[in-house]
Amino acid sequence: LYHESEMAALRACGVGPGDRVMIAAENTMACVALLYAVQLLSAWPAILNPRSARAEVAALRDCCAPRLTVFAVDDAPAALELSKETGVDRWDHADVGTLVFEPTAQSRPEPAYVAAADQVGLLIFTSGTLGLPKAVMLSHAALAAMGRVLAESRMTSAGDVIQGVAPLSHIMGMANLMSAMHAGAALKLMPRLELAELSAGIAKGDLTHLSFVPTVYTRLVDHIESRGIDLSASKLRYISCGGAPLDPSLKQRIERLCRLRLVNRYGITECAPAFRT
Repeated sequence: LYHESEMAALRACGVGPGDRVMIAAENTMACVALLYAVQLLSAWPAILNPRSARAEVAALRDCCAPRLTVFAVDDAPAALELSKETGVDRWDHADVGTLVFEPTAQSRPEPAYVAAADQVGLLIFTSGTLGLPKAVMLSHAALAAMGRVLAESRMTSAGDVIQGVAPLSHIMGMANLMSAMHAGAALKLMPRLELAELSAGIAKGDLTHLSFVPTVYTRLVDHIESRGIDLSASKLRYISCGGAPLDPSLKQRIERLCRLRLVNRYGITECAPAFRT
């Protein structure tokens, strides 16, 4: 498996148990493979959206204090630009593309837990109510529980296809990944919102599950309605919304278009649960 090659590359950069590794990547296979490679080393992955403002990137890196920052630069202009500022080592792989590494020698590892389930499996950033970045520590057990609960509540099973445009740096994107992993479903990754591709996938019946913030639904509905796209062959079974207040009129438009009830969810990054209405 290609994550074994990535693990070897991470080890060569000095990554070990309890180290923090920041992954600057879009929603790509490279990002997912790096996530699991870091976890398999008992290190703590933290995914950074490379399109964040420079000041935010600096604040998140200061918060995380990583042993290593990895930039997945293929088809990711923002990650490539960031890597040019600080990256020092380049690594190429046939499956995951080009990675650029920036070691930080002064970073100190955290103690590793004896039980694998208790080990931190993800650092995920949130500003909460204070407006200051915090790195929430989610254990492997917490991530597995999130996947199980969401797969069951979303009625997700093997053979389903979840649309994955929500950033993996955000709890919504990670929820999609964990639920897909638990159910044995597919996650169709989309680095950036492509309305034509997304609406075509729905119309052709390629997708079964959607989970977006309201702004994505607004743009999607506008795109479909303005072009008169026929969704009669859609195989959507579950649609949900979260991350921001949902206007009732938008909810009605979405439900009328998709012929499904839109589940409005509220989650909290610190605990990774979700409420639904």
